[in-house]
Amino acid sequence: MKPKKTHLSSILKHCVAIAIICFLSLYLIKHWHALKSLSNFTFPKIALMYAITLAASFIAGLAAKILLSSLDTKVKLRDMILLYNTVSLLNYIPFKFGTLFRANYLKKHNNLKFAHFGTFFIYQILIMTFTISVLGSIILLSICNIHTWSVQILLAIFIMASIISFIFLFIHIPFLPHKNKLAHIINNFLKGRNNIIKNKKIIFVYAFLMNINFILGALRLSLIYESLGQNAHPAGFLILGAAGYLTMFISLTPGSLGIREIVLGSTSEVIGIPIRIGIPAALFDRLIAITFSFVIGGICTIILWNKNPKDFKRIKSTTEENDNNIVMDFL
Repeated sequence: MKPKKTHLSSILKHCVAIAIICFLSLYLIKHWHALKSLSNFTFPKIALMYAITLAASFIAGLAAKILLSSLDTKVKLRDMILLYNTVSLLNYIPFKFGTLFRANYLKKHNNLKFAHFGTFFIYQILIMTFTISVLGSIILLSICNIHTWSVQILLAIFIMASIISFIFLFIHIPFLPHKNKLAHIINNFLKGRNNIIKNKKIIFVYAFLMNINFILGALRLSLIYESLGQNAHPAGFLILGAAGYLTMFISLTPGSLGIREIVLGSTSEVIGIPIRIGIPAALFDRLIAITFSFVIGGICTIILWNKNPKDFKRIKSTTEENDNNIVMDFL
């Protein structure tokens, strides 16, 4: 039954991806005149956008290294930067290949249990979701008209995301008394969770670093909108960044391709920028991200491949592979 379910899920995701691509293509054809403003991009601004993306990859690697230290896992900063950029490329491949590769890499080279990787992966998401949602809520209340329905919906999403993420971040979850395989994996996950929770300083430093990345992403968006002749409150781009970040939970397409663009385009109206500008701007932001991933991510992938080609092969141990499958299904 599981293969059929997986196969059906894969077909549905591909159908959704095709529908999204068709929608964006038809939208751009209908609003082709909006793309003329893309010619306003200058080489210095484009170079600055890539520099921002490069800086963000270094910060993300450092933040991951710090968070992993709470799980008693020592990693080299260079390896984490290479791994981050490699995964950013592999995430455009279906079937969670980027996540699976990172889990296998950290298992082989740093002896990080798959259950603890699950803790690491989920806590990366929870910490950022909580801080970004709170920040997004504050900015919405500060600079937007709360009486409009679009702002109210977005505010409700931010508040809901912040509450849910806070609950999973800090609420105590007891260990399972059972001794079966699944209970063992869940208890390992909870042990890793407890290790992270008791290191409040590490959580704070990780959140601080990743929020710098969040601000850098918003800065990149502001440069794009400025080049398109659109002016908005500087803090408004943080709202766009927060909305774009939450799309990572909608894993219907590789790297939320197309979904993020529609969300950013729609959310741009909240800060006074029409959707006919918002979608092309989001597509250009995606273009920067994809080209960076394929160039820098491609280089990092080659470096890791030359270092150890076996990292790109399946795990041979049946026990480890089964554990990995359970964790990946959960993620």
